[in-house]
Amino acid sequence: MKIKKLLIIILVLMSILPVLFSYFFISAESKKLLHDNSIAKLNDVATLQHKRIRQLLSSKKESVNLISNSTQLKVLVRQVQKIDSKISINTILNILVDAKNSSSNIEDLSIISLEQNLIVSTEREINSHHRHTFNYSKQSTENLFNIQIFKGDDDRLIVGFLERLYINDKHIGYISVEFSSQELINIISDYTGLGRTGEVVLAGRNIEGNTMFLTPTRHNENSAFNIIIPKDKLDIPITFAMQGESSILKDYVDYRAVPVLAISRHIPEMSWGMIVKIDNNEVFEQLVHLQSFILQLGLLVITFAIVISIYLSRKISEPILALQRVVLGINEGNIKLRAQSSKLTEVNKLGDSFNEMFSSQLLAEVTLHDAIKQLTDTNGQLHAEAERFQRWKESNFIGILHSDAEGNILDANSALLNMLGYSEVELHNGDIDWQHLTPKEFLHLDMEAIEEAKEKGYWTPFEKEYLHRDGRRVPILIGGSLFKYDSQEFIVFIIDLTDRNKQLDVLEKYRRIIDDSTDLIAFIDTNYKYQMVNPTYCKYHGISKKEIKNHYISDILGEDIFIEKIKPLTERVLLGEIIKDTETINFKALGKKLLNVTYTPYKNDVGNIVGFIFRGEDITELEEHRQLIESTKVEQLQIINSMLEGVLTTDNTGVVLTFNPEAENIFGYKANEIVGKNVSLLIPHHHAVQHDSYLIGFLKGNESAMVGNRQGRDVLALHKQHHEFPIRVSIAELPSNQQSKARFIANFQDLTEVERQNEIINRSLRMESLGKVIGGISHDFNNILGIITGYCSLLLDAPTTELDNRYLSVISAASERGAKLTEKLLAFNKNQSADISLLSLNEVILMNKDMIVTLLTSQISLQLELDPKLRLTCADKGLLEDLLLNMSINAMHAMPSGGKLKIKTENVILSNDDKFDMSFQAGPHVKLTIEDNGCGMGKEVSSQIFEPFYTTKGNVGHGLGLSQCYGFVKSCNGVINVDSVINKGTVFSIYLPVTVEKKITKKSPATISDGNIKFDARNYTLLIVDDENEIRSLNSEILNNAGFKVFSFDNATQALALLSDEHIDMIVTDVVMPKMGGLEFIEKAKELVPSIKYLFVSGYLDEKDSTQAEKIKPLLNKPYRGSELISVIEALIQS
Repeated sequence: MKIKKLLIIILVLMSILPVLFSYFFISAESKKLLHDNSIAKLNDVATLQHKRIRQLLSSKKESVNLISNSTQLKVLVRQVQKIDSKISINTILNILVDAKNSSSNIEDLSIISLEQNLIVSTEREINSHHRHTFNYSKQSTENLFNIQIFKGDDDRLIVGFLERLYINDKHIGYISVEFSSQELINIISDYTGLGRTGEVVLAGRNIEGNTMFLTPTRHNENSAFNIIIPKDKLDIPITFAMQGESSILKDYVDYRAVPVLAISRHIPEMSWGMIVKIDNNEVFEQLVHLQSFILQLGLLVITFAIVISIYLSRKISEPILALQRVVLGINEGNIKLRAQSSKLTEVNKLGDSFNEMFSSQLLAEVTLHDAIKQLTDTNGQLHAEAERFQRWKESNFIGILHSDAEGNILDANSALLNMLGYSEVELHNGDIDWQHLTPKEFLHLDMEAIEEAKEKGYWTPFEKEYLHRDGRRVPILIGGSLFKYDSQEFIVFIIDLTDRNKQLDVLEKYRRIIDDSTDLIAFIDTNYKYQMVNPTYCKYHGISKKEIKNHYISDILGEDIFIEKIKPLTERVLLGEIIKDTETINFKALGKKLLNVTYTPYKNDVGNIVGFIFRGEDITELEEHRQLIESTKVEQLQIINSMLEGVLTTDNTGVVLTFNPEAENIFGYKANEIVGKNVSLLIPHHHAVQHDSYLIGFLKGNESAMVGNRQGRDVLALHKQHHEFPIRVSIAELPSNQQSKARFIANFQDLTEVERQNEIINRSLRMESLGKVIGGISHDFNNILGIITGYCSLLLDAPTTELDNRYLSVISAASERGAKLTEKLLAFNKNQSADISLLSLNEVILMNKDMIVTLLTSQISLQLELDPKLRLTCADKGLLEDLLLNMSINAMHAMPSGGKLKIKTENVILSNDDKFDMSFQAGPHVKLTIEDNGCGMGKEVSSQIFEPFYTTKGNVGHGLGLSQCYGFVKSCNGVINVDSVINKGTVFSIYLPVTVEKKITKKSPATISDGNIKFDARNYTLLIVDDENEIRSLNSEILNNAGFKVFSFDNATQALALLSDEHIDMIVTDVVMPKMGGLEFIEKAKELVPSIKYLFVSGYLDEKDSTQAEKIKPLLNKPYRGSELISVIEALIQS
């Protein structure tokens, strides 16, 4: 057998077997897939049509209910049956005629007596028996809508509704409303999703109980109305569906005797049956095309195999025949003939044997000459190849590397190094090898390429990835060849595919977007010829892409439409204008549709317009739905939206149905964000998880503390911003709707502000109580310290030993520390500072900047943001500096690992709507913000930080720093607020009232007269009044020692009596005393001696009454040294 024939047989068998296997396997799988997809599509169509029929009949039922609920109509019907009144009958007729005229689809309205006699009708004579018989005794059991279907006088199908009439729950008659079936026919005649041959068949039972087709068929409009199936014939699919069976109909042949794929669907609301079907030929049309394609491909493969076998047989036989010719030539005496090399190993070895046998016959000179000539030619070729390779290597569009079989890269051009992020130094140091450049999943491809190169001398280019120096992957196309066979070195050519892949991804993304779009999209060139359309465009026009592409607009839409509508618009578009409009288009496949259309000019890369893009968005159902909702909800929305309480309604599963504007304000959600979602979204998680079970329990009859509670309950709700807040909610169950499903309505009020006000009141009371306690303690404590300090000073002035002096100094120092402590406590309760002045916060901050920076240490950075236009305020500069230092210290302790402290000033205006825990006057303020990013604190801690002695620092702090700050801000009539988050930081905001720049008046302290005038205490008589015996005795002794003549009393009454008898130069009195206080005493003393001088002393002064506080001056605060008391008295006497 010849080689040619053998190869043909082998290759034909190897090609035809896979084709046959593919044909049968693909056909079977494709048929199953097409069948399943078609069934799913039929089910979708059936579900949609069922829903549309139910909505249509529900709307008709609502119209009937609206007419039947007319009180005037029912009263007239009862009167007619009692007294045959022609006026009443005419009035009823007018009501019915008005109702009929309100709807174009109503054929007739009739009123029927309890005896089922016609009382009045818009179409029939009075007192005639009602022509159409309804099942009066079984309403709303078998047929939820109580619908009856029958043929009218003109053989048109009529849909009739019967409704009972009641007055005070007493049955007085019936109302019958007959509608045209045209809307029902329009729904069933919508073949969207059913292709060219699909249709929907709908049937129900007529008055006699026989099966009656309700709508025309797609392929023969009259055939369905002429078919009546007896009620006892129950063996056809449509009757099965009417009885409640829904199924897939296999091997079904329709009324045209055409095999179809169909499903049956039961419509329970009317006990109707529906069949949705499509021709098998259309379903499996793609399969026929696929089978034809596979057969054509098989024929092509067989033909190609025959051609290849002929070619291969020729390539195999030619070297053998050439060798035969060489042998014959040598036998004839031509000894120069030599067998040529062949790619066939066996033939090549045979030729080599013949060549070796005759090579010894050639002369040495000829052999040498040929060898030299061959070497010379080869050397020239090598130089040319080397020069060309060097040019390739230095190209910047392709990477080239030289490597060995172990993966070492011996050389590489700059294009490759730039591609992978390496330098020539790293290349020469041997830091790069192709095995480490290649991810593991591609190493096997490299091994296969090397094996191929060993066999062929090169390998077929393939795609893979290299690892960039920064770790990312670079897609490449790699090819190469064997450079040296003995050492197995390779030359590798690499092309970066990154840009190509990105472009392919973008193109694929856009293609999928267009194909998956539900909008109609088409691209038309300047000759008005379609170049591209998406599946939706084809679906609406009812034709395939093949039938549209490369056809003119006039071919698809018609010449008239193109000339009158399309061309005038597109001429403007081709000039560069974008046109948007709303159009009603009559599609062949889907009928009239309302579309939002856009015509957009399309430009090529150089900016020339080469066509335009048409885009159409179907808004038909959206518009119909919008109109229906608009007409039914306007009145309800007006009522609910005007309420001042939050109102929402839910269904029996907790899904929110309505959400009024006040509810939006309370919860932070817009209505469109919450409607349709479960109400548990508004409930804190720990209660929300139990909400559904509570609801189910209530619907089963369990007691509920929430539903029906008229007083309402205070509960926690969940805001959109995920914080809980209190509300008072009342819930009631709404009357059941037509589907008998429970619904609930809840109204609620936000209690956040109520609780906030309560919290402010409680905190104010707590701070006020603390202030009173602190004031009382400080008063007594200062009296005690005053005694200790005074006697220490007396002892220190008396002759004592050195040891006694040291002990007394320690006691005196401890007393001073106690005095400073009480001073800080009293700062918490102060209403007014003693040393206020008009100042700028910016200047005070900048003056203390260096001290704050030093205090914060180098681990914490200070950032100042000072408003250059900051207004002035009145405050005690020293206390303001203390505030800055105290808060800086607290910030330092909150940032042990370092951080940032920001101090910011700005002008703000506070309104009465602002909420703070301290009272304030609305108006312009300067705001001081001190912010750190330290450890922060919780709500419980932040609510107590301004209380005296409260500290979180253990032994490090005494808890008076922030209370002193609070007292300072309070004395300035300002506000201090804290906002802190754990692990985020703390922000203190201080608001101080703006002061209009004017001269601040304050009393100058008493000054001692010129030192040249010697003051002699012996010339003056003092009166001391204090209810504390120790203080009174101490002051008397100190002043006696200084030379003053002293009288002392423990009450003001005795002191006033002395003033009448003795000359007194000055009074030193305590402020707080029993029976008569110091201020009242001085006022009465001035009545007796108007020129009398006086000095108040006190351990604590309640300064809440600022008017009274102004009168208690001059004042010396306890404790004080004896020298201080003497100095103040001398100054006052000489002033």
